Amino acid sequence: MSNFELNNVCSIGSNDQLLKAVQSNDLDLFKKLLEIGLGNSSIDLDSIFDEPYHGTILDICCISTGRSEFVRILCSVGVDVNVVNKNRKKAPIHLAAANGSKDALEVLLEHPPTNINLLDSDGNSALHLAAKSGNVECSELLLNSNNIKANQLNRKGFTPAYLAATSKKKNDELMMAFIRCPKVDLDMFIWDKSLRSVIDEKYPHLSEEMPPEGTRNITHHCDNPFVYLYSNDIEGFISHITSTKQFDLNNHDGKHTYLQYACDFGLPKVVQVLLNLDVDPNGTCPSNTKYAIFIASFRGFADIIQLFLNSRKSICYQTSNGTALLEVIKGSDEDHNSLDVNTELCDHDRSFKMLLRKSEANPLELNINQSDDKGNTCLHYAAKIGDRDSILSLLEKGAYIGKRNVLGDPPLADISPNILESHLNKCIKSNGKSPKDINYEIICSYNFLCPPKIYKQKDIDNYQSQLEGLEYIPENIPETDPLLYISEVPELRPLLKHPVLTSFLHLKWFAIKRYYKVNLAFYIGFWALLTIYTLLTFKIGVQNSNLSLTQNNITEFSTNSVPFSSDTAVYLWVMVLGFLIALIFRELFQLISSPFTYIMSLENWLEISLIVLTSFLLLCEMSCISNRNQISAIVILLSWGELILLVGRHPALATHLEMFKRVTKNFLQFLVWYSILIIAFALSFYMLFRNDADTDNKFNDPSSATFKTIVMLTGEFDTFGSLPFSMHPIVSHALFLLFIFLIAIVLVNLLNGLAVSDTQAIRADAEIVAHVSRVKLIHYFEKMALGDPFSWTRKAQNHINNFKYSIPSVFTRRFYLKIRLFPDALQDSEIKILTNQRNFVDFGTSTKKSQIGCIANCQGYYLEKEIVNEAKSIIKLNSEGADKSCMEILDVFIEKFKTVEKSVEEIKKMLNAMNTRSEIDSISSSSNFHVVNGSYKS
Repeated sequence: MSNFELNNVCSIGSNDQLLKAVQSNDLDLFKKLLEIGLGNSSIDLDSIFDEPYHGTILDICCISTGRSEFVRILCSVGVDVNVVNKNRKKAPIHLAAANGSKDALEVLLEHPPTNINLLDSDGNSALHLAAKSGNVECSELLLNSNNIKANQLNRKGFTPAYLAATSKKKNDELMMAFIRCPKVDLDMFIWDKSLRSVIDEKYPHLSEEMPPEGTRNITHHCDNPFVYLYSNDIEGFISHITSTKQFDLNNHDGKHTYLQYACDFGLPKVVQVLLNLDVDPNGTCPSNTKYAIFIASFRGFADIIQLFLNSRKSICYQTSNGTALLEVIKGSDEDHNSLDVNTELCDHDRSFKMLLRKSEANPLELNINQSDDKGNTCLHYAAKIGDRDSILSLLEKGAYIGKRNVLGDPPLADISPNILESHLNKCIKSNGKSPKDINYEIICSYNFLCPPKIYKQKDIDNYQSQLEGLEYIPENIPETDPLLYISEVPELRPLLKHPVLTSFLHLKWFAIKRYYKVNLAFYIGFWALLTIYTLLTFKIGVQNSNLSLTQNNITEFSTNSVPFSSDTAVYLWVMVLGFLIALIFRELFQLISSPFTYIMSLENWLEISLIVLTSFLLLCEMSCISNRNQISAIVILLSWGELILLVGRHPALATHLEMFKRVTKNFLQFLVWYSILIIAFALSFYMLFRNDADTDNKFNDPSSATFKTIVMLTGEFDTFGSLPFSMHPIVSHALFLLFIFLIAIVLVNLLNGLAVSDTQAIRADAEIVAHVSRVKLIHYFEKMALGDPFSWTRKAQNHINNFKYSIPSVFTRRFYLKIRLFPDALQDSEIKILTNQRNFVDFGTSTKKSQIGCIANCQGYYLEKEIVNEAKSIIKLNSEGADKSCMEILDVFIEKFKTVEKSVEEIKKMLNAMNTRSEIDSISSSSNFHVVNGSYKS
C-alpha cells in the first residue's frame, strides 16, 4: 500500500483500518497505520469498538491467540494496559487469561507497567480467571511470576486454587500446578473449610502430592479486610485497619474501595473512621470510577453525606459528568431494596437539602447547573421525576431553566405551567415597607434566567488547587433562549404575560431597540432610493435601449461624461450602489457570524434575492427593455415586502404582521390539499372547452386552463364571454355548476372562515403575540452576536480559520456586551422598582458602570406602568396566600387543640368515675367491717 493510500485510509477511519489489519494478521500494515495515525492524531487507541467486540484494539488482540506481536507493538507505543473495559468490566490481562491467550499474556507480563494482581469488577485476578477456565499454561505462567498474589480472594471469598479445585471439570494437571507452587496456601480456610480438605474430596489421588500440613505459611482471612465488610463485621474491620501498620486504606476488591463500599451499603461508622484516617475521599477503582460521595448521594444516606460535609478533606462534589446533588435526585426515583443495603438510612429529601445548602454556600465546589454526560442538570431530572418541591427549591437557588441536554431539550420540557407560575410568583416581592412609602420597592429576581456560569479548570492533580485556579467564563447562550422555548410551547406561552418575564423582555428590548432602529433607518433609506431609482430609470428607459452601467459608460463616467440621460439618475445610481454595498457587507457579516441561523431564515433568502437582482439592475448590461422591466418589477416587490417584514418586527405592529403570516400559511396549507380538486376541474374544462380554431380561447392548453380556473376562484367567471358551453351543453353546464358549488361556494367560504378564525384568535392573544414577536427578534440578534451557540457550525468556524480571533468575532463580541444583561446590568440577577418614583428601576450599587452595555450605563430607566400594576397584584396575591396559609395552619392547630381538649375531658370523666367507684367501694367495705365488729361484740 502506498503512502498516499495510507494517508487516505488514516483520514477516513483509522480505527476501523487498524481492526481490519488485526483481523487479517497484517503486521506491517498495522505498524504503518499506527505510525501515521499517531502522527496526525487520527487514531484513538482507547476507543471501544461496538458489537461484537465491545473492547479496545488491545482488548481484541488479547482475546485471540496468535496476536502477541500486535500486543507488543501496542505496549511499545504506550497504551495503558491496566484500563478496565467499561463494557466487559475487565482489563487486557483478564481477557488474555480467561481466553487462554498465553502468548498475549506473556507479552503483558513482560511489560513492566502491567499489574498482575489487577482485579475485575467481580474481584477476580487474572489467576482467578485462568483457574476458572481451566487453562493450565496461563495458570502456570501466572503462578511463576514474582509478584503474583496466589491466595487472593475474590468478592465471593474464593482463591484461585479453590476455583480450580471446585471446577465441574476435573483437571489434574491444573490442580498439580497449584499444589506444586510454594505460594499457594493449602491450609487456608475458605468458608470454614480448608483448601486441603476440598482437594482431598475432589482429587483424593493427589493427596500424596500435597506437602504436609503446616509446612506453608497460613494465610488468615484478615489479610483481606473486605471479608469483614462482606460478613458485616464492622467492629472487626475497624479494629483491623486501626491496628495494622502501613495499611493501604485505598485498596479495592475490583468493584469498591473501602470507602466506596461503606457508602454503597450504608456504613456510616466505617466512613467516619476512614475519613479520620489517611484515606483518599476521592479514591476510586478501575471498574468503578464514581466517587464515594456520589455513591452515598445516590443511595440517599444523609448521615454519610453529613460526614463528608463535616470533613476537612478536599472532597470532590462534582465532575464533568455530574454532581453529588444530581445523584441524589437520580437516586430518589430508584429502588434501593437490594441485598445488604441499609435502606433504613435512606433519606433523599434530607440529603437533597444538605447538598443544596452546600451548593448555595460554595458554587465553585458544587455547581447547581453542572450537567452529566447526557447534558442533563439537576433541574432536568427533578422535572422528569415531577418532584414539585425539588423543582421549586432548585429554581429558587438559581437553577437555569434553559440549559439544553444532548437531545436539545431544556428542563422546561418537563416542568408544568403551574409549577413554573408558582416560581414566577415567588420571584416578585417587596422590600417590606409600606406601599405609600417613597422608598417602597418591588424586587424582581431573574436568577433562573441567568445563563449558567462555567469555569475553566487548570490541569492540576490536586483538587483544592484546581478550585483555587478556576476562572469564570460566561457561557455563550442567548439570554432569551428560555423565553423562546416558552413562546414555542402552547401550554407555557401564556406565562409570557407574567410581569417577571415581561419586565425582563422590556429590559432586553431597551438594550436592543436602538440597533433595531438604526437597521430600520438604514433599510428605509435603501428602499426609498431604490424605488425612486427604479421608477426614474423605467421612465427614461422608454426612450433608451439600455441604462445600465457598461464598461464603456464607466470610461465615460471617469471622464465626467454622464452615462445616463439625467444627472439625478447618476446621483441616485451612486447612492443606491453605496447602500447596496453596505447591505452586502451587513449580510456577509451575519453569514460569517452565524451561518446556520442565517441560512435557515427565509427572510435572509429574500434579502439575498433582492441583492442579486438589484446588482443585475445596476451593473449588468441588458439590451432588452422587457428583461429590465421584469427585474425592476421583482425588485420593487421584494424591497417593499422586506420593508413590511422589517417594520412588522416592532412589537407595536407585530400583531398585524403575525395575522398576515398565519393566514397566509394556513391558506397555503389548506390549498395544497384542495389543489387536487382545482387541477381536476382545470383539466376537465380543458377537455370540454378546448377549441384550437379560437386563438383567444383560454382553455386551449392545460397550463392556461389551470390559470383561468384559479382566477375563477375569485369570482371572475365571465360565464357567457369566454366559456363555450355550446360545444358540450349538458356536461359543461353540469361541471360548471359543480365547480361553482364546491369551489366558489364551499371552498372559498371555508378559506374565509379560516381567515376570520385565525384573525380572531390572534386578536384575542394580541399581548402574547406581541411578546412572542419581541422574543424572536431579540433572540435573533443574540444568536447573530454569539454565532450559533447550539450549532456544529461554530466548531467548524473555529477549525477553518481560528474564528475566535477574527474581525467579525471582535465586533459581534462587543455588540453582545452591549445588549446582554448578565452579569453587567443584573449582576445580582434582580432589579428594584421604586413604584412611588415613577417606576424608576434601580439596578443596584454593584452594577458595573465601566461596561459598555447601554443598560449598565443607563442613568434613568423606568418600567411600564402596566407591568408594575401586574407585579403589585401578584404581591398582594402572595400576601393573601401567606395569610390564608397561616390561617389554615391556625385552624388546623385549633381543631387539634379541640380534639385534645375533648380527649382530656373524657379522661377527666373516666378518672372521676373511677374515683367515685373507688369511694363507694371504700364506704361499702367500711360499713361491712363495722357490721362484722358489731356482731362480734354482741
